[in-house]
Amino acid sequence: EAQNHDKGSLTSEEVSSGMTAVSAMIILGLFSIFFGSQLAFFQTRISLRLGSALRGSVLERGLKVRACQEHAEAVGQGEPGSQQEAPSVYNVISFDVGPNIDIIWILLGLWIFPFQFISVLLLLFHQVKYAVVPGLVV
Repeated sequence: EAQNHDKGSLTSEEVSSGMTAVSAMIILGLFSIFFGSQLAFFQTRISLRLGSALRGSVLERGLKVRACQEHAEAVGQGEPGSQQEAPSVYNVISFDVGPNIDIIWILLGLWIFPFQFISVLLLLFHQVKYAVVPGLVV
């Protein structure tokens, strides 16, 4: 009350603009909740598809090599049990493919970070001018 001694009460226009801002913030919050969940679902779906594709290609390659070696042994060009036998790749596919899929999301985050950082800095500078500098130092 000590700070409002020069002004009267709020006008209806100020109240309506404040309520509009509050409503917009609530709508923005709800939108970000739904958008975030859909984005996470989409990212999971893409990761599953990429994982399946990479696992399938690795498994297919391993089976082709093994089939060629078995054919060579049947024809008599290779010795059974030799060191040229294809390794069993099925058990290690998940360990090899997982990091390859995760690196895609890391690379996407790396190239978009400068754009996000600069846009946030510009918006902060537009609102608080040089008061943004101490925030960067901390």
